[in-house]
Amino acid sequence: MDLFRHTLRKRPDAFLQVAECCSPPFELVGESYKRLLAKDLDPAIPDWYQRKTFAVMVTDNDVEKLFHADLVTRLAESFQQLEPLYQWLMTVETMKQVNPADL
Repeated sequence: MDLFRHTLRKRPDAFLQVAECCSPPFELVGESYKRLLAKDLDPAIPDWYQRKTFAVMVTDNDVEKLFHADLVTRLAESFQQLEPLYQWLMTVETMKQVNPADL
């Protein structure tokens, strides 16, 4: 998470563009730190920055959708919507191979 937070501090505008893919029906969930980790962030960043862990999920109580013929299509479209976030997180994962001093 520290490296993820580092990317938020260094490239907030780029991340905010990526985070747009998490628009409804998706929501950001996860436990957050109570104390403020950083004060000088873009106002839209702290919701992500303050997380101990996070997930992006959809909650839908309409059970009938599970039995609809287009379930696979709906799931595929939803995962495609999240692709920018996936790519960002894969970049962060790749950065773990780099010396932190070089970041």
